Amino acid sequence: MNDVKSRYKQYLDSEEGARKYNEFKDILYGKRDSLVVKLFGIIYPKLKGRDSLRVLDMGGGDGRRLMHLIRLFRAEGVRIEADLVEPSRTFTKNARKTVLENGYTVRVERNTFEDFEPADARGYDLILSIHSIYTFRDDSYLKKVRGLLRPGGLAVFVVNDGSSFLGGLKRITDASYGTSRNEIDSLMRALEGVPHRMLKFDTIFSGVSGAKGLNRKGNLILEWIGMRPLSDIPMEVRVQAARFFARRTRGGSIREKEVVVMVGN
Repeated sequence: MNDVKSRYKQYLDSEEGARKYNEFKDILYGKRDSLVVKLFGIIYPKLKGRDSLRVLDMGGGDGRRLMHLIRLFRAEGVRIEADLVEPSRTFTKNARKTVLENGYTVRVERNTFEDFEPADARGYDLILSIHSIYTFRDDSYLKKVRGLLRPGGLAVFVVNDGSSFLGGLKRITDASYGTSRNEIDSLMRALEGVPHRMLKFDTIFSGVSGAKGLNRKGNLILEWIGMRPLSDIPMEVRVQAARFFARRTRGGSIREKEVVVMVGN
């Protein structure tokens, strides 16, 4: 299987891939998931004044981020009814368990967004794509997103910036596949002529390297981005990646550049 998009889906389908993704998130964003907190601060003022919202989380993983957002909206008196669509068997299994245990009004469907059909035609006030555009087959997903938005609705895409650390690391690890993931350039091409707003911010993380190079956390990031155990990553790729980590580290920290793109309806 020499296609990076297929490998990405296969890896997240596994227990190992799902576990490493959550460990990766903890390294970058902490247990409280600072990305969700940041996003809520951006989204809530744009939807303020509504007492209920219909939300679609496409590529929502195990639902942890969606449910975190639901709690933040609830604290402001906003009721949420949500659909989560996710192709990973492991993630959807875990999401259904969490929904059941916590009583959230969330319908979980194992499917790709391209093949997803809403259970009803009411549309959505908020559609989320949090680091989940990378495996779309083509740009048709954007037309589908806009068609699912209610009047006054908001679609929010979170992606790596073109000059980001993780974007650069993906270019290193993906070279052996001969293909690449969808990144911000494909999103921006699809948005040509479509009104949108863009915000950029930095996520700063540390503790991934030591005197002898990458430590356990650094290697875990490399494994997740490379979508395979460290022992299966070619040595030349590991050496190149370690040098890249070193070049991008300043004062013990790495600055990851992220982009939020918002499309209204």
